[in-house]
Amino acid sequence: MRVGRFVMCMLLAACAYAATAADLLGRYGPPVMQRFAAGNGIVVGVEYNKNGRVTTVEIAPVGYKKDRNASREPMDRAAVSELLDYLIPDQMRMGILSGLECPLRGERREGSCGVTQTDLGVTLYRRHIEAAEGGRKDLVVTITSKTGLPQTVITLESRFGAVVAERFVAEPGIALTATYDKVRAATEIAIAPMRSVLETDDEAQFMPVPDVERILDEIAPRWTRTGSLGGGSMQSGCNETRIEEFDNLSITRSFHHCHLPAEDLMMQTVVRWGARRMMPGGGNE
Repeated sequence: MRVGRFVMCMLLAACAYAATAADLLGRYGPPVMQRFAAGNGIVVGVEYNKNGRVTTVEIAPVGYKKDRNASREPMDRAAVSELLDYLIPDQMRMGILSGLECPLRGERREGSCGVTQTDLGVTLYRRHIEAAEGGRKDLVVTITSKTGLPQTVITLESRFGAVVAERFVAEPGIALTATYDKVRAATEIAIAPMRSVLETDDEAQFMPVPDVERILDEIAPRWTRTGSLGGGSMQSGCNETRIEEFDNLSITRSFHHCHLPAEDLMMQTVVRWGARRMMPGGGNE
């Protein structure tokens, strides 16, 4: 009877298990990137330096992807301007925001226009479109600072609330990016080569499989992978995707086979938990 209860407890624990923000902080230390929901359909992503100061900011619509930004709703310009007033220090705000406009050409004034402005070590890039109803709306806005902006994890969470996603250094050169639900349990974790949120280079990068599998065992221990194993694999040219489906989670591994010495390098691995595994906004960038 006791054995049966023990087995039942283990099964329930496995079904309920998902890495939490506290788990990841305790294992990997402070995050190097966080994303916050800023309201009005806007997400603010920030990167921190080793001193915990914000060095990079990306203000973008919910679901924004660099290669698909045209399909997303543009952002309210007044809401974005309010965020810029908060993020950029008073002493450099006028210098960096002045003249940050560019004309859209043609009778219909279609397309997008971006301007970069730098002052006192802070660079602001703002890309906008002319809205059909008149006025301008922002597509994406970025801020970079060599020395760091005044904001920290504490001040940002005080302003925006709990993070919706954050990135940790799991191994040198390997990032672990977690997307959370409302109780800060991970709905998705992506293991991928470390990249900046502003990086535009699409060249594939790779990780040693043993390193990825070791990190995978830390965030989704084998004892939690319960139930009937399903899934499959898909291959297109050099790329292969392998999917394992368990009762409580799925694991998707992405490989690239061409011009590699052996099948010991991986592009990305994504873990998704439970019925929440397709939650938008997660995954690697």
